[in-house]
Amino acid sequence: MEFYYTMNRILGFSVLFRASLAWLLALGQIFKNGKTSIHSAFKRFTGMSPIEYRDSRLKR
Repeated sequence: MEFYYTMNRILGFSVLFRASLAWLLALGQIFKNGKTSIHSAFKRFTGMSPIEYRDSRLKR
């Protein structure tokens, strides 16, 4: 039982670490390019504005 608890903690930490690393890399890209707007960064990464993205998700 303790083995599964330990593995669960390790995997959970791994997922959180990768997610935070992805955010840090994204923020680094924003500041490197001189654009601090989250809106423009979102559009650059996804190819659509946050509102267009929301609408496309609602249509599914």
